[in-house]
Amino acid sequence: MNVSIERGLLRSIDQFAKSRGMTRSSFLASAARRELVG
Repeated sequence: MNVSIERGLLRSIDQFAKSRGMTRSSFLASAARRELVG
């Protein structure tokens, strides 16, 4: 999968995920799941 995300947002995602012991992929999947389920 290829996704384009602005550099600053990607840095924020990585920092947030790392602070919670998550990978970037697990964070993005979790965020997408929350949006889809509501």
